[in-house]
Amino acid sequence: MPEWLTIKTHEDRSTDDFVAFMCNEYQRAQHAPAPAIPVLVGNLPEAFARVDHGRWIADCSTGCGYAVMLGRNTSLFLCANCDVGWQRVTWPRSRTNIEIELLKRPHDIRAEPEPSTRNWVPGETLADLRTENADRGIF
Repeated sequence: MPEWLTIKTHEDRSTDDFVAFMCNEYQRAQHAPAPAIPVLVGNLPEAFARVDHGRWIADCSTGCGYAVMLGRNTSLFLCANCDVGWQRVTWPRSRTNIEIELLKRPHDIRAEPEPSTRNWVPGETLADLRTENADRGIF
């Protein structure tokens, strides 16, 4: 499948398991072992999934500036930049419909590696995306 036909996740860039990847990133950046992977995630800080340039990513909930391309079905995120530890990832309920609307947008062959028009943030509705598309003549 051509690269521009999907919204990217970690698995599109790496064969490494996402949680193992996060642990390795943490260890590399912090020069210390990653915190134990939590069994219960309900009380963890919340990191919200968003689409940035055609990639599902999450930003650290502390605002430290760290972000990572998410695994396709991940529920955990570990910041390699600060000491907040594990965070639970909150995906939008309308994830599939968000992707459908974003994938209607033409890709720009010159935009490497992802199309710059494919963005979505929590709080933006499907109606917002459809309006943005309609404003650009995309239906």
